[in-house]
Amino acid sequence: MNKSILTAFICVLTTFSISLLSCDESNGIGTEAADTNEITAAAPLMIAENGKALYKIIRAEEANTLLVNEVISFRRSLEEKTGISFKLETDWLKTGAKPDMNAPEITVGITNRNISVALGTVGNFKYSVKINGNKLEILAGDSSALRAAIDMFLSDEVLYMENDNVYVKGLPLSGKANLAAGE
Repeated sequence: MNKSILTAFICVLTTFSISLLSCDESNGIGTEAADTNEITAAAPLMIAENGKALYKIIRAEEANTLLVNEVISFRRSLEEKTGISFKLETDWLKTGAKPDMNAPEITVGITNRNISVALGTVGNFKYSVKINGNKLEILAGDSSALRAAIDMFLSDEVLYMENDNVYVKGLPLSGKANLAAGE
């Protein structure tokens, strides 16, 4: 093949590739490409309706005492803030049973509902609060990060009420625990 034809072909192919990459999916007109790393907040999630909890709180059956106490404190604070009772259960299942991945649950820490996505997602002193299907996941790398995640979750910026309904907004969230000197 002639060098000038090959060069022309490469130029056309490169120009065509660039124009395709800069197209907006909505109308096909070339625009600046969107930042694909941008995380957008999900729509508010209703966790209680007409004064009744739609979600229950789940913790690991094998959780240590510190985690159990944090989850109990979280439930108490959530109920005090909303005036609504939330059921608290462990992730225990009969041998051979699988968790209902469609059940609306607030999972706190690593449970059998989120273990495949939870491992490696947060490090020490870091936390993540996100929606994964019908699960609202509160994950933390350690107890100080869990406390920070719970405090953020219970804040007015995230948890709010309208009439007798309770909503969570602004998810996903992630952060780092603020450590006092000497911790």
